[in-house]
Amino acid sequence: MEYRRCLQKVIDYLWENGYSWTDSENKVHILNIKNSCLDAPSFITSDIIEKANLNTDFTGRLMKCCITHAASMIKSSIEKQKKRIYILKSHKSNGKSKKQLKLLIRKIKQNVPQKPNASCANMELNSICADFQLTPDQEFDGFLRLTSLTKSKIDIKIPIKFDRHSNELMKHGKMLNSFLIKSDSADFRWEYNLPDLKESGEIIGCDQGLKTVLTCSNKMVTPLEDKHGYSLDSILNKICRKKRGSKSFKRSKLHQTNFVNWSINQLNLSNIKQINLENIWNIGYKSTKSRKLSHWQNTIIRDKIESVCKVS
Repeated sequence: MEYRRCLQKVIDYLWENGYSWTDSENKVHILNIKNSCLDAPSFITSDIIEKANLNTDFTGRLMKCCITHAASMIKSSIEKQKKRIYILKSHKSNGKSKKQLKLLIRKIKQNVPQKPNASCANMELNSICADFQLTPDQEFDGFLRLTSLTKSKIDIKIPIKFDRHSNELMKHGKMLNSFLIKSDSADFRWEYNLPDLKESGEIIGCDQGLKTVLTCSNKMVTPLEDKHGYSLDSILNKICRKKRGSKSFKRSKLHQTNFVNWSINQLNLSNIKQINLENIWNIGYKSTKSRKLSHWQNTIIRDKIESVCKVS
């Protein structure tokens, strides 16, 4: 894919040659991985196209998106190391013990930032190359329009049909002009305004289970089985019989997520003010656990509860 090739070349150039710029306060910032100068730029000028020898049919607009994408990938790769170096400088100025300094220096040496790999990256487009056009009272909800991608300037219109979750976001949120374009789908970004916290209602605690998805302190529980006779327990048993990474394994994991989402949707949370979830952390850490337990994911349950609370 041409976009991935250009993205990797920009990353390679910035990683090897570095970059420097001056902010609005005339302060000079330097990105130099070899010398541990880790000020990642949020904006890079387009002259890097010639410096990195990017011979491509992409337009300047698309290359601008590509360069911004490369800068964000580098920033995420060096962010933790940048924090460690900042803490080290702070410890030195505060007179921390030599033992603490040695531990931090060793950690910095062991965790050298790794250059990002763009072989699986997808297109990150903003409003200069993509926009969404609503078509009310039509078969589709709208069209995602991709424009000015190549020098031939061909427009591509992709029909979009929103699901129920996207329709909820359309009502309560704002669509951002940033899109992730994949080979078979497109991801939309939303700015969501959280509802005001409820001032009245019941405060409950919930336990996440292997057989019952949620058991609440007010005796409210999720259904054990769906209309097809599947339970969380039976789905986990099915996953155990599948080979990791196979298509049937992925389908079974998707079935697990769908069952958890469905079962939590059956709960009536209209009169609930606050939900306190059981604190599950590092379950089975440094101990042998069954294959069935390894496939149970409390994060699926937690994320669904958080999602339901945002819209209820």
